[in-house]
Amino acid sequence: MADSGVAAYYDRLARWNAVARVVGYGGGSDALTVHRGLADPAARGGVTTTRLHDLLVEQLPPMFQPRVLDAGCGLGGTMLALVKRWGGEYTGLT
Repeated sequence: MADSGVAAYYDRLARWNAVARVVGYGGGSDALTVHRGLADPAARGGVTTTRLHDLLVEQLPPMFQPRVLDAGCGLGGTMLALVKRWGGEYTGLT
């Protein structure tokens, strides 16, 4: 996809997210995520968009300075959350 095609894709994605939020879908833009919020025990059962990051970390072995490829990273929020926890090198493809 040419650069203008990538820009057009993200413009359409931004418009879709704006419409989706109006009807109650999505809601993770504050954490640079496009996934829905999940009930979070750390927030006394309240909904957070970062709970998915916690679930992912719970399923992986502890890592020190990993090299990570996030295929389908979207806005990159999950990568940013993981780099804060583990450091390392991250490459995102969307």
